[in-house]
Amino acid sequence: MNGNGDGGERARVPAFGGDKNYDRWKQELKAWKFVTNIGKKKQAMAVALSFPEGSEQALKKFFGSQEVLSLGAGSGNGKSETPAVVVKTEPVEIPYSFDRDTKDGRNSLLDTLRHQTKEGKTEKKEIEAVINPVENPVESYDKEEEYHSIVEDTHEDSVRVKSIPKIGQKVKFLSKESDEWQTVTMHSRAGKSTGKYSNWRNVKYEDGSLSAFDWNRDVEKWIPILEENGVQEPSEIVMACENMENQKLDKAKQEEIKSWKNFGVPI
Repeated sequence: MNGNGDGGERARVPAFGGDKNYDRWKQELKAWKFVTNIGKKKQAMAVALSFPEGSEQALKKFFGSQEVLSLGAGSGNGKSETPAVVVKTEPVEIPYSFDRDTKDGRNSLLDTLRHQTKEGKTEKKEIEAVINPVENPVESYDKEEEYHSIVEDTHEDSVRVKSIPKIGQKVKFLSKESDEWQTVTMHSRAGKSTGKYSNWRNVKYEDGSLSAFDWNRDVEKWIPILEENGVQEPSEIVMACENMENQKLDKAKQEEIKSWKNFGVPI
């Protein structure tokens, strides 16, 4: 028995008599080591196993001396007919009394650990799917900025837009340099209509006088006006922009739902 390593290990396992039992115990140890290695790779775990007294050296050989925390720790008063070995992994602790007479014990825990590992992967993917639509903060910020630039201060029935009113449209606008609203009719393009002059417009006041503005630079807010009764109404341009924004949001939502389905998340 002292002629090789196996004989030495066998001598330290008195609770198992005969080569058949020892070989089976050795296979079970390998299976447990495989389980703990999976656990350490994906998520640290602690597995409490029951093994016969006197098997510490063999356990350390299979599990590694740094991983074996205690030998002889049973339930309740700390003593057990078949001592338990706690293999160090954290933060999840799975106490389990191993039944060496059947394969059900080992297979049951193997299935449990694999199921938990699978659940962890699914949960991670689900979280990734949820946060994926906002992974690009620049794009999300641009969309939000665009929306608030289209419609703002609705409680005052005022509209601020990046777009420019159409030629011939009657509007009220608030200049960035004045606190007074002015009523004008969009008359014509001012100067060149391309390049740096593309935002300039000639406006006609109610007294017939004309003036020119860089609409995007000089105008803070503007409101379209109906000719019949002067009642304010949403601009067609603003409504078109809102519809476009809603379509973008709907498309983003559909993409998010699609990504959830790809990860097996029930919708």
